[in-house]
Amino acid sequence: MEIEECSIFQASWNETNQHLQTPESTTTTKVKQVFWNVMSVAIPFLGLARYCSYKIGQMANRMTLPAAHFISKNHLERAKENFNRLWLGPITDQNRLIREHYSMEPHTIKTPDGAELKATLFRHNRAIQTTPTVIYFCANFQLSIETPTWPLEKAIETDSVYNFVIFDYRGVGESTGTFSCARDLIVDGSSIVEWVEKYVQTPPDQIHFMDSL
Repeated sequence: MEIEECSIFQASWNETNQHLQTPESTTTTKVKQVFWNVMSVAIPFLGLARYCSYKIGQMANRMTLPAAHFISKNHLERAKENFNRLWLGPITDQNRLIREHYSMEPHTIKTPDGAELKATLFRHNRAIQTTPTVIYFCANFQLSIETPTWPLEKAIETDSVYNFVIFDYRGVGESTGTFSCARDLIVDGSSIVEWVEKYVQTPPDQIHFMDSL
């Protein structure tokens, strides 16, 4: 069974993230780039050094940044099946309590630089506009739909009314877009925060963050 998407939200450049915009290339910048490209061909050592620097940076990204994790299609499909079974399958002793207290809403958030992020809102059945919302930031080698359910279970156990949001960075899971540096992932996080504030309508002082540590 496919999960029907609830909304598509367009995030914007604003006072919190506009400093992350990639500046437009000027004529001087373009000339410098052409010069370095020509020099890299004319001087093999320079070209080799630039190539090695690029590969080292690429390797560092793969080791440290969440969007560096490119999972297999089979792994993604298995994760989706497990997620759908939890939220759309038959009620069982394992999922009864969570589904009695939370609803699951899939959304798409478009970042201001063109990526599309798949996000899921777990809305508490007693939530109102002032209800706190916790955004979970996935670690490397983790899909959002594989996020453990213990935060929801803990909130239920303590009778705490919280909403929870999970999302995949660009290039992870079914989120689209590519990244070249950590700046791109900050734009992703900023877009999710804007969506929580404007669509979910959570007050800024009630938006909280949680990571995998």
